[in-house]
Amino acid sequence: MNAHAMIALRPFQATERSFFAGMAGDDRVTRLVDNGQPWQERLINSRVSAALELLPLDRHGATRWFIAENANGPVGLVVSTRKESGV
Repeated sequence: MNAHAMIALRPFQATERSFFAGMAGDDRVTRLVDNGQPWQERLINSRVSAALELLPLDRHGATRWFIAENANGPVGLVVSTRKESGV
């Protein structure tokens, strides 16, 4: 890996649903999230809808999704969620 490779974050958009769905079906990713199983379409759609809802940032449960990308395109996802104790 290039020590100078840049990773940038930008807001998730609806057009990146397929990128997210690919991660949600990849056992290298899902074994670390939720119940360890690939996600069903219903859960994928629910999560994407919630990500695009853009609740006010001071509201409990508000989330913001960011696509992590390098020069070749998307490489990951960062999710920030407002909880009672903080973000």
